[in-house]
Amino acid sequence: WLDEDWPHGYHRHPLIDEGMGDLQALFGYLAAMGAPLDRVRAVPSLARGLEIYTGTVFEFFLPDSPIASSVAAGGRYDRIIGAFLANAKREGEEDVDLDKIPDYPACGISFGLDVVFQSMRLAAGQGAPRRSVARACVVPIGEPAAAVRIARSLRSAGIATEILAERRKLKKALAYIDKLQIPYAVLVGEEELARGVVKIRDMAGGTETEMPVDAAAGWLANGRAPKETK
Repeated sequence: WLDEDWPHGYHRHPLIDEGMGDLQALFGYLAAMGAPLDRVRAVPSLARGLEIYTGTVFEFFLPDSPIASSVAAGGRYDRIIGAFLANAKREGEEDVDLDKIPDYPACGISFGLDVVFQSMRLAAGQGAPRRSVARACVVPIGEPAAAVRIARSLRSAGIATEILAERRKLKKALAYIDKLQIPYAVLVGEEELARGVVKIRDMAGGTETEMPVDAAAGWLANGRAPKETK
């Protein structure tokens, strides 16, 4: 589409010609460098930081990867250095007119470290990282304050613990915990609290074990295989 004529009846802004020229030059440089042009696309709808970028912007994606988001992005920003040098937005003073600041040719790129790390794990055959680092999630079926106390005791024992901030039906709560890939759910019901126990559900196997409240932290720390509750 770089070589197509502008649709009849539309005014063609000079900046469009400038941008098209930049893209044509970029593709020429890529071809000269031997870059695989079949993996390079010019997307006219791509936009990034209109107040920062002054020219071509770009995003990088991994081919044949389940990761849909970009792993890196950037572009040309000729005015940002001048804006810093002029201290354009000093407190108590009027903003400096950016059109009067001299241009300093600059181009940069930033990487998404979490996406890069995830792609490295996939390349090493380790699979995608868990969505939550928690080992357990406390589900307040009864009194919320009791669930908070139990979560606090687990955290004090070094167990990474989340707690559901709002009451949900048990089925929905377990579905949420499974989505976060948290290994264990700690079920805190009124009947169990009256007996001084909690139920721990193994999210992978679907089995549950019942134990005294003060034994839950040690059980979770040791990672014992739960015995199914009768």
